[in-house]
Amino acid sequence: MRNASVPAMLTLLTMLLPGAAMAAGKLTVTQQNFYALNSTSITGNAYARVENTGDAPVQYNAGLFEVYDASGDTMASTSRLNVYAKYLLPGEHGYVKVSSKLEDADTYKDAADYALTVSGKGSVDSETKYYPSTGEYQTDVEVSDYNKSDYLVATITNNTDETVYEIEVVMALLDAQGNILDIESMALTNSIGIDPGCSIKVRKTVSDDMTDAFERAGLIPASVDTLAYTYEDTDD
Repeated sequence: MRNASVPAMLTLLTMLLPGAAMAAGKLTVTQQNFYALNSTSITGNAYARVENTGDAPVQYNAGLFEVYDASGDTMASTSRLNVYAKYLLPGEHGYVKVSSKLEDADTYKDAADYALTVSGKGSVDSETKYYPSTGEYQTDVEVSDYNKSDYLVATITNNTDETVYEIEVVMALLDAQGNILDIESMALTNSIGIDPGCSIKVRKTVSDDMTDAFERAGLIPASVDTLAYTYEDTDD
Protein backbone atom coordinates (compact mmCIF):
# COMPACT_ATOMS: atom_id res chain seq x y z
CA MET A 1 0.00 0.00 0.00
CA ARG A 2 2.85 2.38 0.73
CA ASN A 3 4.27 1.92 -2.77
CA ALA A 4 0.81 2.29 -4.32
CA SER A 5 0.43 5.71 -2.68
CA VAL A 6 3.53 7.16 -4.39
CA PRO A 7 1.95 7.53 -7.88
CA ALA A 8 -1.08 9.11 -6.26
CA MET A 9 1.11 11.65 -4.47
CA LEU A 10 2.98 12.44 -7.72
CA THR A 11 -0.31 12.96 -9.53
CA LEU A 12 -1.45 15.35 -6.81
CA LEU A 13 1.80 17.33 -7.04
CA THR A 14 1.52 17.49 -10.82
CA MET A 15 -1.97 18.94 -10.48
CA LEU A 16 -0.91 21.53 -7.91
CA LEU A 17 2.34 22.81 -9.38
CA PRO A 18 0.96 24.29 -12.64
CA GLY A 19 -1.60 26.26 -10.69
CA ALA A 20 1.12 27.73 -8.48
CA ALA A 21 3.22 28.62 -11.53
CA MET A 22 0.37 30.63 -13.07
CA ALA A 23 0.83 33.47 -10.58
CA ALA A 24 2.75 35.85 -12.83
CA GLY A 25 2.65 39.46 -13.95
CA LYS A 26 1.99 40.23 -17.60
CA LEU A 27 2.85 43.58 -19.17
CA THR A 28 0.32 44.21 -21.95
CA VAL A 29 0.00 47.14 -24.35
CA THR A 30 -3.70 48.03 -24.18
CA GLN A 31 -3.69 51.12 -26.42
CA GLN A 32 -1.17 52.80 -28.71
CA ASN A 33 -0.87 55.52 -31.31
CA PHE A 34 1.77 56.70 -33.75
CA TYR A 35 2.41 60.09 -35.32
CA ALA A 36 5.04 61.34 -37.74
CA LEU A 37 5.76 64.96 -36.88
CA ASN A 38 6.95 67.78 -39.11
CA SER A 39 9.18 69.95 -36.96
CA THR A 40 12.74 71.18 -37.35
CA SER A 41 13.27 67.53 -38.34
CA ILE A 42 10.82 64.74 -39.17
CA THR A 43 10.35 62.35 -36.27
CA GLY A 44 8.27 59.27 -35.58
CA ASN A 45 6.56 59.28 -32.20
CA ALA A 46 4.71 56.40 -30.54
CA TYR A 47 2.61 56.46 -27.39
CA ALA A 48 1.26 53.47 -25.49
CA ARG A 49 -0.69 52.56 -22.38
CA VAL A 50 0.67 49.44 -20.68
CA GLU A 51 -1.16 47.44 -18.04
CA ASN A 52 -0.32 44.53 -15.76
CA THR A 53 -2.94 42.02 -16.92
CA GLY A 54 -1.44 39.21 -14.83
CA ASP A 55 -1.95 38.27 -11.20
CA ALA A 56 1.45 39.20 -9.73
CA PRO A 57 3.75 42.28 -9.83
CA VAL A 58 5.56 42.98 -13.10
CA GLN A 59 8.47 45.24 -14.07
CA TYR A 60 9.24 46.81 -17.44
CA ASN A 61 12.12 44.91 -19.03
CA ALA A 62 12.71 45.90 -22.66
CA GLY A 63 11.12 47.45 -25.73
CA LEU A 64 11.66 48.14 -29.42
CA PHE A 65 10.27 50.85 -31.70
CA GLU A 66 10.60 50.72 -35.49
CA VAL A 67 9.25 52.89 -38.31
CA TYR A 68 8.78 51.60 -41.86
CA ASP A 69 8.34 53.21 -45.26
CA ALA A 70 5.76 52.15 -47.85
CA SER A 71 8.08 49.36 -49.09
CA GLY A 72 8.40 47.89 -45.59
CA ASP A 73 12.00 49.03 -45.18
CA THR A 74 13.08 50.25 -41.75
CA MET A 75 13.42 54.02 -41.53
CA ALA A 76 14.28 54.17 -37.83
CA SER A 77 14.78 51.80 -34.93
CA THR A 78 15.43 52.33 -31.23
CA SER A 79 15.19 50.39 -27.99
CA ARG A 80 15.37 53.55 -25.85
CA LEU A 81 11.82 53.97 -24.57
CA ASN A 82 10.60 56.40 -21.94
CA VAL A 83 8.57 54.36 -19.45
CA TYR A 84 6.38 55.94 -16.78
CA ALA A 85 5.46 53.74 -13.81
CA LYS A 86 7.88 50.86 -14.44
CA TYR A 87 6.65 48.63 -11.61
CA LEU A 88 3.00 47.61 -11.77
CA LEU A 89 0.77 45.57 -9.52
CA PRO A 90 -2.09 43.58 -11.12
CA GLY A 91 -4.57 45.98 -12.71
CA GLU A 92 -2.24 49.00 -12.56
CA HIS A 93 -1.24 50.89 -15.70
CA GLY A 94 1.58 53.08 -16.92
CA TYR A 95 2.64 54.78 -20.14
CA VAL A 96 5.37 54.54 -22.77
CA LYS A 97 6.62 57.32 -25.04
CA VAL A 98 9.29 56.96 -27.72
CA SER A 99 10.60 59.19 -30.49
CA SER A 100 13.06 58.59 -33.30
CA LYS A 101 14.34 60.88 -36.04
CA LEU A 102 13.47 59.78 -39.59
CA GLU A 103 16.74 60.60 -41.32
CA ASP A 104 15.74 59.79 -44.90
CA ALA A 105 12.19 61.13 -44.80
CA ASP A 106 11.25 64.06 -47.05
CA THR A 107 7.82 64.44 -45.45
CA TYR A 108 5.89 62.91 -42.56
CA LYS A 109 3.89 60.93 -45.13
CA ASP A 110 6.97 58.77 -45.82
CA ALA A 111 6.35 56.98 -42.51
CA ALA A 112 3.85 54.33 -43.60
CA ASP A 113 3.82 51.98 -40.61
CA TYR A 114 5.43 51.21 -37.28
CA ALA A 115 5.91 48.50 -34.67
CA LEU A 116 6.16 48.94 -30.90
CA THR A 117 6.90 46.00 -28.61
CA VAL A 118 7.14 46.12 -24.83
CA SER A 119 8.08 43.27 -22.51
CA GLY A 120 8.11 42.80 -18.76
CA LYS A 121 9.63 40.51 -16.17
CA GLY A 122 8.42 39.18 -12.85
CA SER A 123 11.53 39.84 -10.75
CA VAL A 124 10.47 43.22 -9.36
CA ASP A 125 13.11 45.08 -7.35
CA SER A 126 11.07 48.24 -6.63
CA GLU A 127 7.46 49.30 -6.31
CA THR A 128 5.51 52.33 -7.47
CA LYS A 129 3.92 54.52 -4.77
CA TYR A 130 1.12 56.70 -6.14
CA TYR A 131 -0.19 60.07 -4.97
CA PRO A 132 -3.64 61.50 -5.77
CA SER A 133 -3.62 63.57 -8.96
CA THR A 134 -6.04 65.12 -11.44
CA GLY A 135 -5.52 66.51 -14.92
CA GLU A 136 -6.99 68.99 -17.37
CA TYR A 137 -6.36 70.23 -20.89
CA GLN A 138 -6.13 74.02 -21.24
CA THR A 139 -6.30 75.50 -24.73
CA ASP A 140 -5.37 78.93 -26.06
CA VAL A 141 -3.84 80.10 -22.80
CA GLU A 142 -2.48 83.60 -23.27
CA VAL A 143 1.20 83.61 -22.33
CA SER A 144 1.95 87.03 -23.83
CA ASP A 145 0.26 89.73 -25.87
CA TYR A 146 1.16 87.85 -29.04
CA ASN A 147 1.34 84.21 -28.02
CA LYS A 148 -1.06 81.50 -26.86
CA SER A 149 -0.32 77.90 -25.89
CA ASP A 150 -2.10 74.64 -25.08
CA TYR A 151 -1.18 72.93 -21.81
CA LEU A 152 -1.51 69.61 -20.06
CA VAL A 153 -2.02 70.44 -16.37
CA ALA A 154 -1.73 68.13 -13.38
CA THR A 155 -2.56 68.79 -9.73
CA ILE A 156 -0.74 66.48 -7.29
CA THR A 157 -1.66 66.09 -3.61
CA ASN A 158 0.51 64.69 -0.84
CA ASN A 159 -1.79 62.41 1.19
CA THR A 160 0.98 61.21 3.51
CA ASP A 161 2.23 62.61 6.82
CA GLU A 162 5.71 63.43 5.49
CA THR A 163 7.08 65.92 2.95
CA VAL A 164 7.57 64.12 -0.37
CA TYR A 165 10.31 64.94 -2.87
CA GLU A 166 11.19 63.66 -6.36
CA ILE A 167 7.66 62.89 -7.49
CA GLU A 168 7.38 61.92 -11.13
CA VAL A 169 4.33 63.07 -13.07
CA VAL A 170 2.94 61.83 -16.39
CA MET A 171 0.01 63.43 -18.22
CA ALA A 172 -1.71 61.52 -21.02
CA LEU A 173 -4.08 63.44 -23.28
CA LEU A 174 -6.94 61.15 -24.38
CA ASP A 175 -9.94 61.36 -26.67
CA ALA A 176 -13.40 60.15 -25.65
CA GLN A 177 -12.55 56.56 -26.64
CA GLY A 178 -9.31 56.50 -24.63
CA ASN A 179 -6.98 56.89 -27.63
CA ILE A 180 -3.70 58.54 -26.67
CA LEU A 181 -3.15 61.90 -28.33
CA ASP A 182 -0.06 63.02 -26.44
CA ILE A 183 2.02 62.15 -23.37
CA GLU A 184 4.04 64.69 -21.41
CA SER A 185 6.00 64.14 -18.21
CA MET A 186 7.81 66.03 -15.51
CA ALA A 187 10.12 64.94 -12.71
CA LEU A 188 10.06 67.12 -9.61
CA THR A 189 13.64 67.32 -8.40
CA ASN A 190 14.89 66.73 -4.86
CA SER A 191 14.70 70.51 -4.43
CA ILE A 192 10.91 70.50 -4.77
CA GLY A 193 8.81 68.98 -1.99
CA ILE A 194 5.10 68.77 -1.23
CA ASP A 195 4.15 69.11 2.43
CA PRO A 196 1.57 66.79 4.01
CA GLY A 197 -1.95 67.66 2.92
CA CYS A 198 -0.72 70.18 0.35
CA SER A 199 -1.00 70.21 -3.44
CA ILE A 200 1.11 71.44 -6.31
CA LYS A 201 0.13 72.21 -9.89
CA VAL A 202 2.41 71.61 -12.87
CA ARG A 203 1.94 72.02 -16.62
CA LYS A 204 3.62 71.07 -19.88
CA THR A 205 3.12 72.65 -23.28
CA VAL A 206 1.51 70.66 -26.08
CA SER A 207 3.44 71.63 -29.20
CA ASP A 208 1.78 72.90 -32.37
CA ASP A 209 3.41 69.98 -34.22
CA MET A 210 1.66 67.57 -31.86
CA THR A 211 -1.76 69.21 -32.12
CA ASP A 212 -1.41 69.24 -35.93
CA ALA A 213 -0.63 65.51 -35.86
CA PHE A 214 -3.63 64.37 -33.88
CA GLU A 215 -5.90 66.78 -35.73
CA ARG A 216 -4.78 65.10 -38.96
CA ALA A 217 -5.78 61.78 -37.39
CA GLY A 218 -9.21 63.15 -36.50
CA LEU A 219 -8.67 62.77 -32.74
CA ILE A 220 -10.32 65.29 -30.42
CA PRO A 221 -9.02 65.89 -26.86
CA ALA A 222 -11.48 64.88 -24.16
CA SER A 223 -9.61 64.17 -20.89
CA VAL A 224 -6.22 63.97 -19.21
CA ASP A 225 -5.13 60.87 -17.29
CA THR A 226 -2.44 61.64 -14.72
CA LEU A 227 -0.10 59.51 -12.66
CA ALA A 228 2.03 60.93 -9.85
CA TYR A 229 4.42 58.55 -8.15
CA THR A 230 7.75 57.74 -6.57
CA TYR A 231 9.73 54.51 -6.66
CA GLU A 232 10.50 52.64 -3.45
CA ASP A 233 12.62 49.56 -2.85
CA THR A 234 10.65 46.43 -2.13
CA ASP A 235 11.18 44.60 1.15
CA ASP A 236 13.37 41.51 0.91
